[in-house]
Amino acid sequence: IGVTDDQFLWLAAGRLDKVKDYPNLLNAFSMLFQGRPDARLMIAGDGPLVSELHSMVRRLGMDRHVCFLGLRLDMPALYAASDALVLSSSWEGMPVVILEAMASERPVVATHVGAVPEVVVDGKTGLIVSPRNCEALAEAMVRLMELPEDEQDAFGRAGYNRVLSEYSREKVIDKWEDLFHRLLSEKLPELDQQ
Repeated sequence: IGVTDDQFLWLAAGRLDKVKDYPNLLNAFSMLFQGRPDARLMIAGDGPLVSELHSMVRRLGMDRHVCFLGLRLDMPALYAASDALVLSSSWEGMPVVILEAMASERPVVATHVGAVPEVVVDGKTGLIVSPRNCEALAEAMVRLMELPEDEQDAFGRAGYNRVLSEYSREKVIDKWEDLFHRLLSEKLPELDQQ
């Protein structure tokens, strides 16, 4: 993708669909790179908006700053190559891409949608902004870029530790078992007495 060590590489990943609000991200990125020409954005994914998004990048004059990678099966390598993850969704459930990025020790800038605030600790593992607000998204991205490298690394380590402590396979199984037991005890209270 032609990125040098002195450039800051953002990764966005997900289906190129309306829900991911890539136009919001591209507008934010066009604001960001005016003052930070060292920024680059790679977008991994495919979908119905691919042509529209390519046109938008050309219209905004960002051809040299934004790289569309298409559908990828090497996400761990992309997380490793990036400096941070950005998620611009207008709505979400539980965005696995955030968990994967945090597990890869990458800081995150994401919109306040779905389960994002449950996963990303604002100011500790990343930054959270309101959805559909390209100015706020650009400001948060710049803010993260301007943190000293050791603080960016601290965000990444905190994210890794959070995923390990809250979202490991064992933790998720424990949470599901607790939920099932709670639901069963509400439906069949006599089980609690056994």
